[in-house]
Amino acid sequence: MLTDLHVHSNNSPDADSSVIEDCVSALEKHIGILAITDHCEIECFEKENYERAIKQSFFDVLRAKDVFAGRLEILQGIELGNMLSDLPKAKEVVHARPYDFVLGSLHCLKGMQDFYFLDYNKQEPKKLLATYFDEIEQMVDEGGFDVLAHLTYPLRYMNGEYHQNIDIKQYKEPITRIFKKIIQKGIGLEINTSGLRQAYGHCLPGLWTVSLYHDLGGEIITVGSDAHEKTQVGMHIFDGLRLAQKAGFSVVHVFRARKPFPVPIAL
Repeated sequence: MLTDLHVHSNNSPDADSSVIEDCVSALEKHIGILAITDHCEIECFEKENYERAIKQSFFDVLRAKDVFAGRLEILQGIELGNMLSDLPKAKEVVHARPYDFVLGSLHCLKGMQDFYFLDYNKQEPKKLLATYFDEIEQMVDEGGFDVLAHLTYPLRYMNGEYHQNIDIKQYKEPITRIFKKIIQKGIGLEINTSGLRQAYGHCLPGLWTVSLYHDLGGEIITVGSDAHEKTQVGMHIFDGLRLAQKAGFSVVHVFRARKPFPVPIAL
């Protein structure tokens, strides 16, 4: 049973394909369980009218469930971004609808642009990354989400686009604190395969980081393509599963009604 628990539809501002198109692509790639996790960036919730977008996404998934009943399990998901900017709004969003799955992510530091837009020749990447992990830890302290998405997201740009060659092992101490807290809270860790189709060339996070999570007692792992168009659905999922196996996991997880269920890794 192949799973992809991080897929965006055109209800996300940076994605192109409809929910139906994403589902068709999933079927073509023999994916059995798909989560539509459209963006909800809390720091610009009102400005960018995310309420309309997430409402439409929820409706589109309901419709797709009817269309693909018996052929594809579709999970109601959301990617809750930058929740620290307005915690009451983040909690309101999560509790407004009966989601199966809530990803928690951090795309930008407080008061700054998305890591995607920064010029790392004019920044101090190592300091930014230290602050990033501090804010991730604060986010974990608040909770309210099911799985921590693409933990090493900034490296997609720092190392992938700007070739800063930052060694993630330098941040073992804050990452260890983060992992101990998510394990205690029952929050899972995502293996995000999007970096494999980008200049970075690695999963987010990579083998060393996922192995650390496992060795600390982490059990809940999900795999997601972070697809932003139909052709990317399921992309490199097998690589994500192999990484999970190498790190010591025999199962990945899916979420139904905000509860994790194991799916054996069979390669």
